[in-house]
Order: sequence, then structure tokens, then C-alpha cells
Amino acid sequence: MSILCHMADLRSGIKSKRISSFDVYGGNGDFIYLPANETYTVADINCCGIIRHLWFTHTNEVPEDDLRQNVILRMYWDGSDKPAVETSLGEFFGQGFGGYHNTFALPVQGGPSAGSALVSYFPMPFRKGARITLENKCPNEIRTYFYVDYESREQLSDKDAYFYARKITSEDEYRFDITGCGQIVGVNLFVEGLSRPFSELWNCSLSIDGKSGGYDLCGSDFFFTRDGWNINGGISSGVIDHAPTANGAKREQYYRFLLDAPIRFRESLSCFVSVPSNENLEILWYWYSI
Repeated sequence: MSILCHMADLRSGIKSKRISSFDVYGGNGDFIYLPANETYTVADINCCGIIRHLWFTHTNEVPEDDLRQNVILRMYWDGSDKPAVETSLGEFFGQGFGGYHNTFALPVQGGPSAGSALVSYFPMPFRKGARITLENKCPNEIRTYFYVDYESREQLSDKDAYFYARKITSEDEYRFDITGCGQIVGVNLFVEGLSRPFSELWNCSLSIDGKSGGYDLCGSDFFFTRDGWNINGGISSGVIDHAPTANGAKREQYYRFLLDAPIRFRESLSCFVSVPSNENLEILWYWYSI
């Protein structure tokens, strides 16, 4: 279905709203200062609605790689004190290991130069309210610009699920579990020190609704590149190849958004990724669930 097919639809009970770093005094200071070691509330919404668009950019008071890795993005729905999203700002928008590069996928983007503007188009429903924060773990304050575009609504459908994003690493033994009804919609894979063929990088097994072996993601090449040989960018999948780091370890990123075929579960989902011991992997999963 085309994403343009509903653009002419007029709907009642919906209002478009924006929260931003707009200069309320009418000047050109359309930013906020995010002090070192403090948390700033970007948005605190008290209604029913859906976030449609996020945009962030920053000036260079601190090195960009430090900023991308050490500013923590959190999102909370309906008054919960447990974040539905908790990851570094860079990782959420596809900039792993503090990297800064262009990313052109439909749900998240970084551009137009070295990923300087970070954008999300993931719809994020909430029934009572939404809160988004940034925590600055950098040693200096940061000047931050942002938009949060959302729709206020009278009510949501029972089918409107909550949005989540979680990173798993070796500390989690590359495992995670979800309870509830939902669907996986994307994954970002960040790799440091790749020393083997990409096809041997991972094998991922999913247990859906308590039944193992029902959905195996095969090797990393087939999952992220679709045909296993041509690693090319695209709307749903692609690769970003970073230059080697100062210590000679090469950093790479692979992403796949399951826009055409989300991985659905009705009761639970458990994930285990088998990873060779000498690679440093970070895997960010995006999903919806109730």
C-alpha cells in the first residue's frame, strides 16, 4: 500500500501539534542548552495521541562521536516510570558506536551531511500522555535543536500498540524477551572489528508464543541484504561501511526495517543471537506491542 494513499483524507477529532526548541522571544535562538550530567524533558504531553515525527540536531560544543554515544534518549508512555525507549541518541537514529554518517531508511534518517540531522517517522501512539527526555553524559553542555510533531486525538483504536526500542549486547548474552501481543518492525546491527565473512556474523533464532524453531532468521547476509550477495542500500535494508577506527578496528552498520513483513507474535517473543566471540556487536530492535 502506498504511503501516499491517505494524504487527501480529512479526519475529524485530530489536531496537529508541535513541541520544539523555538525561541519564544522571537529571535533566532531556536535551541536549548543541555547542561553536562543533567536530564532535559524535551516533551511532556498530557492527552491521547500519536507522535508522528522527531527531529534533533546539535552544535559542536563536544566531539560528535562523544555526543552520539553519550546523550541518552528515553521515551515513556501513559505515565509509566519505565522507559519504552532507552538508548543513545545516535543508536536510535542508526549511528552506532558514536558514528556520524548519512542513513536513508524510511523510518529513521540521518542527513544531509554526516548524519547531522536525526529524524524519525515511526508512529508512536499513547493513550494518556507521552514524555521524552535527553540525558547529557558528556563533560560539556550541548546546544540542542528539536521538533516533536504529534497529533492529539479523542481516542485510539484497541489495535494501536505502543512503540519500543531496545539495544542488546554481550552483557545481555544477546538475548531478550517480550511479553504481550505485537510485532518486530526493524533492527540495526552495529559491528566493530569484523574479522570473518559477513555471512558468518550471526545466527538469530526467535521463539514465538512459546514455540521455538518457528522463525529462524538464518545468517546475517540473508536477513540484512535479502539475497545474501548484494549488500546495497534501499528502503527496507542496507549497509553503512565505516572507516577503521584509531585502533584499527573497522566499524560497520547494517539495518533492516520489516515494513513489508513484520514479525508478529500474539503472546510472547524470545530472541537469541549466536555471535562469534571476537566481534563486538550491538543490536537495536524496534517493535510495537500491547
